[in-house]
Amino acid sequence: MDIAKHLPKNNGSYIDGQFIPLREGQETLTILDPRDSSVLTKVAVASKDDVDAAVAAAKKGLKLWAAVPALEKSRLLLRLADLIEENLESFAILESLNLGKPVASARGDIGAALQTYRYFAGWTDKITGDTFVPGDGGSGDGWFKCTTLNPVGVVGHLVPWNYPIVELAKYIAPCLMAGAVSVYKTNEYTPLTVLKTMELFDQVGFPPGVLNVIHGGVSVGEMITRHMDIQKVIFTGSVRAGRAIRIAAAESNLKDVCLELGGKSAHIVCADADLDKAASNVLLGFTEMMGQCCCAGTRILVHSSIHDKLLEKVVALAKNLVIGDPLDPKTQQGPLCNPTQLSRVLRYLEIGKKECTLVTGGHQIGDSGLFVQPTIFADVKPDSTIANEEIFGPVAAFMKFGTVEEAVEIANNSDYALAAGIWTKSLDNALSMAKALDAGTVWVNGMMMTWGYNTPFGGGKLTGGGRTNGKEGLMHYLVPKTISISHLTL
Repeated sequence: MDIAKHLPKNNGSYIDGQFIPLREGQETLTILDPRDSSVLTKVAVASKDDVDAAVAAAKKGLKLWAAVPALEKSRLLLRLADLIEENLESFAILESLNLGKPVASARGDIGAALQTYRYFAGWTDKITGDTFVPGDGGSGDGWFKCTTLNPVGVVGHLVPWNYPIVELAKYIAPCLMAGAVSVYKTNEYTPLTVLKTMELFDQVGFPPGVLNVIHGGVSVGEMITRHMDIQKVIFTGSVRAGRAIRIAAAESNLKDVCLELGGKSAHIVCADADLDKAASNVLLGFTEMMGQCCCAGTRILVHSSIHDKLLEKVVALAKNLVIGDPLDPKTQQGPLCNPTQLSRVLRYLEIGKKECTLVTGGHQIGDSGLFVQPTIFADVKPDSTIANEEIFGPVAAFMKFGTVEEAVEIANNSDYALAAGIWTKSLDNALSMAKALDAGTVWVNGMMMTWGYNTPFGGGKLTGGGRTNGKEGLMHYLVPKTISISHLTL
């Protein structure tokens, strides 16, 4: 395969409607192929001047964007989605190369991004406030009152490395359709499909400055979080980084912050579950994106009466999982995304071997790529390290429970509250457990089997409390204004 033809043609920042060529001596990020750690390409690291230029362009773009009619905003975004769809296969190959994700799964991510763009494109003429007529219960003082929803202004986006094409859509689509503008920092490991998207964005006809894309690591992210002309920062990533962002925002201009942080999701299998379907879904729950997914179902809570049978089925499926080149259509699991993540997962595997019973996996595959065996631990105690800390790899921790109430108690005994899965044939169990679980999303009989572009996604506790997608995701980019008119002026 000619990989070069799928790589983006530009490797610099996109500021004020144009790509900035790589300057002589400019610092770069080396983007690796996780299959063999070879170099795919290099991209430019933004300087402070670049960040300032991006913010200045966004401030100008905000005024230009405000003059664009609502339905024209929709048309532009729909055109971008159409162009991505026309190049879907090239995007899928590039996403697969950059992430190590099987290409079939990458195609699904492109599809999810397209759904997201098209969903939010329908919102532009439906963003309305409320009206309070004199005499109504809430406005009986004779004043005419109304509220409007207005763009928050310049937003800084800081994104993770695990779903770059989806993250771009779920942040940029609601931001632009709400009338706000963005300074968007790609992740230092996976910027390639974002760069490729910007080449299409440049063709569509958006006003300059509405979306400015820069690259870099922690230092560039801090420039954004501390910038005095950015009104809001939206971040997805680790708890440690989320705390630092809140501090930086508070120490600068007290900008608003939306955080979507980690997860340690429970996947509960009740005694009445369909074991074959549950086993297949349990495997998916901790191996999707090689386990590098914030909502991965890695804590497997199984009723004691079926525990051993389910464990046997999941182990058999895991052993037969096809691991290899993500561009091979037969591959079901590719490599981890980057060397840092490989080191992290291997460290937790050694901890798990000391704490629990290793049933299958537990090792790196080969020594040139970033491949790890899908790993299952049994006899896991709820207070063990691997049952509590986010590993971000294909590692499952099996635990037993006796009653539904015990399962919920174990599931809720976590610092995170992002997602959960339930397998049961009882509607009563499903509804009562879903209500009782500390989780922003609960899947019943199919964990991670549906993408909720039109429903809110996020959680509580150390997960951060932020929400993306759906109407709730749109509202992050809008601020209400109250207008009160005296009856004397009417």
